[in-house]
Amino acid sequence: MAIPGIKVIAPSTPADAKGLLASAIRDPDPVLFFEHKSLLANKASARREHVEPLGNAKVLRTGADADHRARRDRPEGGKGRGGSRG
Repeated sequence: MAIPGIKVIAPSTPADAKGLLASAIRDPDPVLFFEHKSLLANKASARREHVEPLGNAKVLRTGADADHRARRDRPEGGKGRGGSRG
């Protein structure tokens, strides 16, 4: 999602949720915060004053391989989803 001026965050752990929410509240720009419902039931504790910086990805595991997938929304004719219109 590339919208100028809007930051989109989606935490994966309760600690990330706490830190990213604190950063989102302090950020002067608009921030969309998406949280999975399984994080709400997780009672894991996070550090008291924990702030995750926005704009930097957390690398949990490094590797040499990457997987890139793409989907084509248009049919071969290039006329959109409805096919060709005479």
